[in-house]
Amino acid sequence: QFFKALDEEKNDNLKRKLDLCEQAEAALQNPNWEEARETIIRLQKDWKLIGRVPEKQSDKVWNRFRTACDSFFDRRKEETRQREQQAQQLGQEQAAYLEQVAAAVAGTSAEQPGSLEGFRQFVAEWKAFDGASRGNDRAEERFQTLMGKYLETVPDLSAAERTELVFGLQVERLKSSPDAQQQLYKKEQALRREINELENDISTLRTNLEFFARSKNAGQLREEYQGRIDEAQLRIDALKK
Repeated sequence: QFFKALDEEKNDNLKRKLDLCEQAEAALQNPNWEEARETIIRLQKDWKLIGRVPEKQSDKVWNRFRTACDSFFDRRKEETRQREQQAQQLGQEQAAYLEQVAAAVAGTSAEQPGSLEGFRQFVAEWKAFDGASRGNDRAEERFQTLMGKYLETVPDLSAAERTELVFGLQVERLKSSPDAQQQLYKKEQALRREINELENDISTLRTNLEFFARSKNAGQLREEYQGRIDEAQLRIDALKK
């Protein structure tokens, strides 16, 4: 009776371990890495809590379970290696493209100026390197700087229009980043801080302007301070826009 009960317990344990094997093999097909990883870790913990199985099946069922777990983590390592390799190659292509853009910007002239179509084409081509741009702030900054210089060569484009295009590019690039919400929030806060600083500057300048208004020979200073106030207000209007 004792050995019969022991055999029944081992067979029951075998069924439970076979079920864990099937779950581990199913996790291999799950495209959600984090969810699959949590499943594998839970299965490994459950495996340790299950007792012995029939001796003839022990090695076979263990090898099946271990193979599924090892395959899962090996696949992850291989996917990571391939992504790193692709990112490295993309980064090299991105660097080469930046040199092409720099040469194109340097090659503009009065006879061969830039154009809005050319600007849009550069931006569209740059988007192909999004995988390499993530985390590479220097490359992104250089591209945007080059685009600013390129727009300076576009005929009949006002300074305000140029500024708006450059800022629009900055926002679009922030929106395409992995942490877009955080990056846009930081950008917004930076703009608000600058507006607040300019408003404080204007308040100080107006206080000084009132002081100069009581002075007889301060016409030039009043004119200078009023000019600074007007410039600051224009900057505030642009930042708010």
